[in-house]
Amino acid sequence: MIYPYLTGKLNYALTGLGHGLKRRKLFPEDRQWVSIPFDLMPSILQVLQDMPWDLPAYQPEGPEFIKTLLNELSSR
Repeated sequence: MIYPYLTGKLNYALTGLGHGLKRRKLFPEDRQWVSIPFDLMPSILQVLQDMPWDLPAYQPEGPEFIKTLLNELSSR
């Protein structure tokens, strides 16, 4: 994936969507590729380090969070 090298932007792709890769069975379906330019790597690693890894739904107040979320989604 040369796009990040040429543009300096992230590139994202899913396997199993293109006929060629799917027919040749080169990669398992439903995999995600993310190409990150080298100069963006420090900022992305910092964000991943600062990001909370415990999902709100799995916290002790998770059932209440899920109810609130479902109410908000149904009101839209």
